[in-house]
Amino acid sequence: MPRLFSHSNVIHMTSNRFLFFTLITLSIILFSGCDGCSKKRELTLNRPDSLIEMRAEETRRKYQEAMKEANEAAKAKPRPASPKVTKPPKQAEPTEPEPEMQQVQTIYVEPGIDYSAMDNTISVIEDKVQTTVESAKRRLNNKTGYIQYQIFVAPTGQVKSVSILHNDLDAAAGAAIQAIVRSTSFKKWNPAANSENEYKSPLLKSVF
Repeated sequence: MPRLFSHSNVIHMTSNRFLFFTLITLSIILFSGCDGCSKKRELTLNRPDSLIEMRAEETRRKYQEAMKEANEAAKAKPRPASPKVTKPPKQAEPTEPEPEMQQVQTIYVEPGIDYSAMDNTISVIEDKVQTTVESAKRRLNNKTGYIQYQIFVAPTGQVKSVSILHNDLDAAAGAAIQAIVRSTSFKKWNPAANSENEYKSPLLKSVF
């Protein structure tokens, strides 16, 4: 079998391998050194900035502490009381004397004739007269006929007179009718209100 490698070839290959590994090692060392240099440069460049930031942070912290202390001191310090302003006393305004109240005397004035009240009173009289007439009729054997009369009233409400205009009964019946009318009081009135000094009833008639 023939020999593939000679002794010189083996030595040559070994030296080549050693040279190759040496070159790789140097390359690694060079690259590592550059990285270290760049890192050192970065550290060197970054150090002043870090110091500036640290100093700025410390300055801000001290400023905030100083402002906090100033605010606390301002709150704790009592405020001076504002001087009181005294107003001059108000002068009393002159008051006018009140006018004297005049006493007013109330005088009650009766109104004029109240015809509705008069009619009501006359209705009461007619009922009483009719009862008297019926009693006289029986006394006179059921005599038929009528009695007509008229009433005159003064402003005081009192009956002034009773005029018997027709009487089919006797004088006793006429006197009884006059007694009934005169015992009745009418509503009084003021004659100055309507210039009437007398009330005259309509003609009253009682039939039996």
